[in-house]
Amino acid sequence: MKKIISFVIVMMTFFYASAQTCPGTLANQTTTTDPFFKIDQGTTDCVDWPMTITIDGSVFQQTSCSGANLQYTLISGPALMNPDSFVANFGFGDCTYVNGTLTGQTLSVEEILEKSVKLYPNPVKKSVNASISFGQNVSGELAIFDVNGMLVQKLSVQSENSLEIDTSALKSGIYFIQLITKEQRLYKKLAVI
Repeated sequence: MKKIISFVIVMMTFFYASAQTCPGTLANQTTTTDPFFKIDQGTTDCVDWPMTITIDGSVFQQTSCSGANLQYTLISGPALMNPDSFVANFGFGDCTYVNGTLTGQTLSVEEILEKSVKLYPNPVKKSVNASISFGQNVSGELAIFDVNGMLVQKLSVQSENSLEIDTSALKSGIYFIQLITKEQRLYKKLAVI
């Protein structure tokens, strides 16, 4: 029972965590040692932001987060040369700011793969195969688990950009698709009706 509960908690964490994006603008209070970012209220919580970030090679630690404001303070390295224009890394990719506005976001390899994977149709009828498209050639292993955490199907993926999933043996319900590659683990939810 503990294994099932743990599995469900892990799976729910992956499905309810939203992909992280860069804060859109800098707040007016930003200095060379204390960058302030404006964050969207209601779409992210303070706990979603890392405790430390790097900006132009210097390390900054989160000192406050409330409402729409997120503040970091320099803890290691030189102060910012220009408090309105720099490259910040929040742990998921680079965020480039020019004159206080986000001008570019470079995604990590893992996020590119996650955003490119498509599972369709979803929901799927038992008599129809589901397709999973990876958006690039991928090698690894694809596993399908039921809501109790039981492995119901395992497929090998060898340098393929898509795969057909036979749903005829699956009962109606919710399933979790796990793709394991050398770079990452990716999870998708599949509904069979």
